[in-house]
Amino acid sequence: MAIYNETINVSLPEELGEEIECNVQYHIENDGIGSYEFWGFKGYDAGQDYPEIDSIYPCFEDQYFEETALILEYIDKYYSAFEEEILLALDNIKYDGDI
Repeated sequence: MAIYNETINVSLPEELGEEIECNVQYHIENDGIGSYEFWGFKGYDAGQDYPEIDSIYPCFEDQYFEETALILEYIDKYYSAFEEEILLALDNIKYDGDI
């Protein structure tokens, strides 16, 4: 399984700044079942490849401690929306497909 690293800019609420840069580690999963037989019919389900996030590392450069704490609190509170934005960005990235 190949691990990929990307740097993605994620939007934040206006009071926290416009966006934050995140380093994202992910791997590619596939939802196919491969070869199968059903009532004498033989087939192959190749499935779809999709990214599965392993870790997200926000990059804090010029933020003060208070801003960093607020951003981390926001990520904890709205993690699923934060992750969804990253997944949408990853859909636009081409990978070499070695699963």
